Amino acid sequence: RPWWVKYREADNPTTEIDWSLMNRWDARQTAQAPGIQAKYLGADEIKKRYANVLTNKVKAITHDTPGQTLRDYALSSGAGYFMNLPYVTTFMGPQKVATPQSLSVPVWQGTPEENSRMLRSAVIFYGGGQVGFGVIDQKIKDKLVFTNHKGAANSIGFVENFPPPPALGKSYLFEDVEQGYEGATTFVLPSNKQLYEFCFTVPMSKDMFRTANESQIMYSANLSRYRLFGNIQNCIQEFIRSLGYTCYGYASPFSGMM
Repeated sequence: RPWWVKYREADNPTTEIDWSLMNRWDARQTAQAPGIQAKYLGADEIKKRYANVLTNKVKAITHDTPGQTLRDYALSSGAGYFMNLPYVTTFMGPQKVATPQSLSVPVWQGTPEENSRMLRSAVIFYGGGQVGFGVIDQKIKDKLVFTNHKGAANSIGFVENFPPPPALGKSYLFEDVEQGYEGATTFVLPSNKQLYEFCFTVPMSKDMFRTANESQIMYSANLSRYRLFGNIQNCIQEFIRSLGYTCYGYASPFSGMM
């Protein structure tokens, strides 16, 4: 690293944070959700805008609008198709590969340094870019883990009946269990285990992403990173399972726990 890059704890950046003002918040409560948009513009206006999407698409294609031609829409349709399938990303992962426990062999054991190097190499091999790691301490549990998964909050179907029901915006809970699990209305994490977090970037075309608002070329770049992310997450979850551990991931639709 350059000489001016100094080591700092993750919760102590150069911009001061008053942690006393922060609390867990609901991932359904974002400006992406029609139900939230309706608080500012009204439900009728939001429904009208969503109803005009198809009309505007046909008009743009007919007029050969730059960034919204038939070919542009075809590119974005293909780029985003796989990411919309409900099994693409799950909290618990595919859980298909054999575990060391099922083979009666010891689980993997390594130092934090060995483990981080190994996981970084695996993520990059599976298609990721940069990789970072951290420890989930009590501050993160109390301040940064969402109360609820985003779920179906971005659906126009809940513009007037917001938020979605618990099964479509599951709660994140910490319980005294040996292993986390997904319930009918909950994503449960073990409270009695030391948990670690890791994140990674997914390469995408920055030039395509710079092609302005409403450009299907921009959307193609954006959707591609989500499509690729789903594949990387599944690979990593099964990789970690093969070592004898559990990797809790993004659930569908794409949204993490913090």
